[in-house]
Amino acid sequence: MNLNRVEIDNSNYYLPPDEQLYKGSPELKTPENGDWYVYYHIWDFEKGRWLPQKYYSTVLNKKDIIKNLRERKINGAAVKNTVYKALKNGINPKTGNPISPFLNKSAKDILAEAANDSPVPTVENAIKKWLSIKAGKDNAKKSAPENKENTENTYNSFFNIFLDYAKKHNYEKKMLNEVPKHFVYSFFEERYSKGTINDSTWNIQLGYIKGLFSHFAKLYDYKNTIKNIDNKEDVEDSERFEPFTKEQLKAIFNFLDNPQVIKYRQYEVVSPPNKLLSYASRAILYTFIRISELRRLKIKNVRNYKEGFFDLSTGITKNKKKIFNRLYIDPVFVAELEKLNWEKYFDNEKLDDYYVFTNNMVPYPVKVNSYRLSKSFRTVLEKLEIYNTENKKYSLYSMKASGNIDAYESGWDLFQISIQNRHSTVKQTEVYLRKLKCNIAERPRPSRAVY
Repeated sequence: MNLNRVEIDNSNYYLPPDEQLYKGSPELKTPENGDWYVYYHIWDFEKGRWLPQKYYSTVLNKKDIIKNLRERKINGAAVKNTVYKALKNGINPKTGNPISPFLNKSAKDILAEAANDSPVPTVENAIKKWLSIKAGKDNAKKSAPENKENTENTYNSFFNIFLDYAKKHNYEKKMLNEVPKHFVYSFFEERYSKGTINDSTWNIQLGYIKGLFSHFAKLYDYKNTIKNIDNKEDVEDSERFEPFTKEQLKAIFNFLDNPQVIKYRQYEVVSPPNKLLSYASRAILYTFIRISELRRLKIKNVRNYKEGFFDLSTGITKNKKKIFNRLYIDPVFVAELEKLNWEKYFDNEKLDDYYVFTNNMVPYPVKVNSYRLSKSFRTVLEKLEIYNTENKKYSLYSMKASGNIDAYESGWDLFQISIQNRHSTVKQTEVYLRKLKCNIAERPRPSRAVY
C-alpha cells in the first residue's frame, strides 16, 4: 500500500490511501460468553495502518437485559448506528476525539501545505496571527496593554466575518499573496449593496483588512494584492460626530451639575449631581481625550495635571505613537479637577494604578464600564429631548466635536487642534470641524492687498 508521508511541525504523519478515515462498516460482535461490542477500524496517522477498535456500551451488557436477547439486539443495532454516525463525522466514538490530527483538513489540503515551503501564511493562519498581534498577545512574556481590549473585540468580530466569507468561497487555504483584489472588494461590495455597512464602516473595515495584508506583504517581501482598493467616499455631512450647540452644552452641564428630581407614580426622589458624567464630559470637551483612554487614566497619568497636562502612555492610547501624548488641559478644566484633590493620592506609589474616572470620581482599582458612560449620557440627552427616536445623531462623542469647534472659534489654529487630537493628518481633524465649513464659507472675506 503506497502511503503519502508528510512532515508537519517536525512530526511525521501517514495519510490514508483515500479520504476515508474509517474502514468498511462497524460490526456488532455478540460473543456467547462475553460482553457485546461494536468492532471497527480507524486510520492511525502516526503508524500508517488501520487500527482495530472495540466499542463497549452499558446498554448492551446490563444484567437486566442480558437474558432478553430480543431487546439486546435492538439496543445493539442502535449502538452500531451511533458508532457509524460518529465515524462519518470524523470522530472516534471510543475516545470522543477526532480521528485525524488535522481538523477540517482533507488529505489534499495537508499535502498541499506540506509541499508548499513558502513562509507566506494562508488567509486562515494570517488572520489568527494578526488577531494575536492586534490583541497584544503575540509575546507570551509580555502582558497585553489595556488599550488592546477594545481592539481585540472589534478585530475578532470583523475578521470572523471575513473568514466566514473566505470559507464560503474556498479562499481560507489560499496564501495571502494569492488572494486577488476582486475577492476582497467583493466582500465589501456585497455587504454594502445589502445595506449591512455604510460608507464610513466600509472605510474603517477596509483599513483593518489593509493592515493585515500590508503587514505580511512587508514581512515576507511580496506584492500587496489589495493595496489599491479605494475607500468609499464619505457622505460629506455625515452625522457621526454631530456637535452640540452652545445652548445644548449649557443645558447638559446644568443637568449634570445639579440634583435632579425623579418622579414616580406615588412618590419622588432627588438624585445627586452626576459627578462622573460631569467630569467625563468636560474632559472630552476640553482635552479631546477618547472615551476609551479616559476610562484608562490612572493616578500616575494625572500627576502633572496642575501644570496643564495629562501624561498619556502608549499602553492606554489608541495608537502606539509616543509623540503628543502629553495631553494639554485647558485652565478652565484644571480648575475643575483641583476640586477632586488628587494630590492626596500622589505620595503612595501603591495607588499609582488606581483609575481616576470612577463612578463617584474617587480613585479605585477597577475602571468604569464604557457602556455605563455612553448609556447614562444618552439617558441625559433623552431627558433633555436632545436625543430622541427621530434625532439619533448625538452621543457622548459629540463632546469631542463640540470641543474642536469651540477651540477653533476661540483662536486655536488648525495645527494646534490636530496635535491636541493626536491626529496623524489634518484631514482627520477636518472631520471634527466639518460643521464649521459652511459658516466659514459665509463669513465676509478680509480685503486683499493691491498689487
